[in-house]
Amino acid sequence: MNDKARFKAALDLAQAALEEAGGQPPCSNAPDLWFDVADHHPDGRDPVLTQADYSAAKKACLGCEIIFQCREYALKFDEPYGVWGGLSPFDRRKMRREYLRSINANPNRQGR
Repeated sequence: MNDKARFKAALDLAQAALEEAGGQPPCSNAPDLWFDVADHHPDGRDPVLTQADYSAAKKACLGCEIIFQCREYALKFDEPYGVWGGLSPFDRRKMRREYLRSINANPNRQGR
């Protein structure tokens, strides 16, 4: 599945979850602010999203009813682009590194 199709599938799931609760995710109104599928740089950066875009998207995510489900999706599927659940790609990489560091520091935590 390509990046655009993955984003569309995740957005469809988010909209379905929020429709059940009577709402709509903020990213459905301006998906390009959260995720740009234009020409991705080989080093993993979003070429079009600026720091201001990231800040605006992250701020809008804070009021979303499914922020944690969205965040979980991005972490579970190692989403490399865009803002998901209020986290930028940098934020997600940092969380992953910290988690792996904690696992390496205490191998008994792996089974939890």
